[in-house]
Amino acid sequence: MQRLGAKIVRTCGHSVSQGFYVSAAFQKVKKSKMNRPTIKDLMYGGVVELMRNRQYYYSSEVSSNYNYWTDEGKQALADYMNLVAGKMWEAEQSDLDARARELVLKELRDKN
Repeated sequence: MQRLGAKIVRTCGHSVSQGFYVSAAFQKVKKSKMNRPTIKDLMYGGVVELMRNRQYYYSSEVSSNYNYWTDEGKQALADYMNLVAGKMWEAEQSDLDARARELVLKELRDKN
């Protein structure tokens, strides 16, 4: 999944282009049912890929205290987060539904 996150970042560049939405990487993410660990890997891979690009993230050889996101990098990071946010929401809703079902079934079992 980290590789997929990196591929998404490379595909969409510094901003989400219309062409990205028809790309194979985006279609794979869109069709996938993702859980939390998968989404974490996807996020990690995408953010690391952004950080590797000097245009988006400046990393100092002296100290990590001097590292920073460029303005373009902040925008790219926000664009990427917007892409993955939908999957994060779906995973959260799926977790809530599963917990609710579990509680209802437990309550029904306890009544019998």
